[in-house]
Amino acid sequence: MVLLPLLAACTSTADDTAASKDTDVPKDTDVAPGDFAMSLPAATSSADHALADRCAWELSVAYECENPSPEVRWENAPAGTVAFALVLDDPDAAEFDHWAVVNLPAEVGSLGAGISGQGIVADLPGDAYQLENGFGFEGYLGSCPPEPHVYRWRVWALSEALPTDLDRFTQVESQAAEVALATAETCHIYGPKTE
Repeated sequence: MVLLPLLAACTSTADDTAASKDTDVPKDTDVAPGDFAMSLPAATSSADHALADRCAWELSVAYECENPSPEVRWENAPAGTVAFALVLDDPDAAEFDHWAVVNLPAEVGSLGAGISGQGIVADLPGDAYQLENGFGFEGYLGSCPPEPHVYRWRVWALSEALPTDLDRFTQVESQAAEVALATAETCHIYGPKTE
């Protein structure tokens, strides 16, 4: 599987729609070997979705609403990476907070499916910790709005671990940006295929 590249805001993934139309595996033919990248293995092509021009991927319903987290992968972190921070939010809902995991160890390249969610006590590696999401519990909150939205996944490769007392997603984002060696991003669409 080829992973999604570093993206600015999921907008570049629209170029991947035609190339990925006949596959269920997220890929991007423009990824250069060695690029820091992330992917959602459970995502499928959104080529026939009305929002496909904004994001090339839909996430399986098995990971939406009150269901647990999907598998998330990243690879090719730059030399000097000591930790990772991951954030999932909804820019279509004023960047509503869905999941943040801070200080994942440098040797970790993925989080397995079902590791987090409402009522799940996450067994995170090393000193990693989760923040409270927009619904008020620590961990993964699946996307579940009344209409289609595009969700943003980001992972930062950090030159140093972040403080252990962060409690807002905006703090994670701003502090990660200050010590980031690289950032990788992907997206997924939630919601019915409207015209």
